[in-house]
Amino acid sequence: MEPKRVLIVEDEPLTCHALKLALDDISQKDPGPEFEVAIYHTYGEAQDFISSNNMVHLALLDFTLGPDTSATGFNLAKLLRASATNAKIIFLTSISDRHQYYTIFREINPEGFIIKSELDFKGIEGALTRVISGETYFSPSIQDFLRKEMSIPKEVEDVDRQLLFLLSKGAGTRDLSEELKMSPSGIEWRKRRLARLFGLESGQTLPLIESAKTKGLL
Repeated sequence: MEPKRVLIVEDEPLTCHALKLALDDISQKDPGPEFEVAIYHTYGEAQDFISSNNMVHLALLDFTLGPDTSATGFNLAKLLRASATNAKIIFLTSISDRHQYYTIFREINPEGFIIKSELDFKGIEGALTRVISGETYFSPSIQDFLRKEMSIPKEVEDVDRQLLFLLSKGAGTRDLSEELKMSPSGIEWRKRRLARLFGLESGQTLPLIESAKTKGLL
């Protein structure tokens, strides 16, 4: 049997070492798959690897790779979905932004999603084993996010989620208009619409944000 090619992209060497050890432990079990592991610490190195070789069976991707907001594991995952369509993707991250969770599941639908603070070494090994065997693994907070997603009104659209996210970051009307390509009156209409969906009396910003947090949108 040919070894499974694994791509690890993580800027913390200790985390890379722990992942490699976990893969070694899985490989040593009887019967265990063999792994050919490629480890990269930067977005550019990983991008070059993916572009030159699309034979990736499993990718373990840190979401945040330095200060460049476009150089993320998310963008590497999009490259993999386009070029290595059979690759299983696991995100490893410390982010707690539910809007980003939603974007990740909508565009990537990963086989695994690990919050670093929620798993020890044995937990990581168990998560990798499950994904390698064809199952999925999601950390407890990700499972909570997915449960809450089920209760969000289906009328809430992607643009509504982006509007709520920008409002939570303190964006003003001009910023919202530029970012969403929407007139001020269109923004107010969206806010009133969300207020009705959330059972609020008005589309004031603070109640909208608090309600969105309660529902797991933020």
